[in-house]
Amino acid sequence: MDAVITSPGSVDMYSPKVVRSTAGSLWHIPVFESVPLEDLLTLGVKAFSLGASGSTSLEAFDANGDVAAVFGNEARGLSTAQQVDAIEVVSIPMPGNAESLNLSAAASIVMYHLSNMPRK
Repeated sequence: MDAVITSPGSVDMYSPKVVRSTAGSLWHIPVFESVPLEDLLTLGVKAFSLGASGSTSLEAFDANGDVAAVFGNEARGLSTAQQVDAIEVVSIPMPGNAESLNLSAAASIVMYHLSNMPRK
């Protein structure tokens, strides 16, 4: 990952709980806070979010170029203001009867997958 970008109203990246949860990684990656999603998309970044109804599997998602994985609130997902047509909804294939993953588990899978994809 090249950076962490939060949108307005997100958690304070320097609150004690967040700092502890990063296990020191917070000091090794750029953090940009309160960046509206619409502003990020004007930079030509290909953004995707996760959803059980995603028409594309994470395994099939084309992540070449500049890509932003957008993670919404665990309970409510992305806010209405953040639901932009330019964001593709991608699903994580899950065999079995589980309905969903919590946000940290899903984000970990996405980051692992993206970091191991060959870049063109």
